[in-house]
Amino acid sequence: MKVFLTFGIGFIMGVFITPLLLEWLNLPSFGNLLTSILGEPTPVKNFFVLTFGVILLIFTGRWLYKQAKEERV
Repeated sequence: MKVFLTFGIGFIMGVFITPLLLEWLNLPSFGNLLTSILGEPTPVKNFFVLTFGVILLIFTGRWLYKQAKEERV
């Protein structure tokens, strides 16, 4: 339960608080940062970014599942 609470708090901070803080400090958001690093979006770049994001999401989900499973035991 502790892992899910930590994930939920991190999700809320990442979705709501961090973008507001970045805008207040006049720093680029994650989307603007990706655009400045990768340039204008093209289908090839979109494919690589999407593939990397899905792989990252899968590994994060597997890690969270293992942590929750170990916590129950």
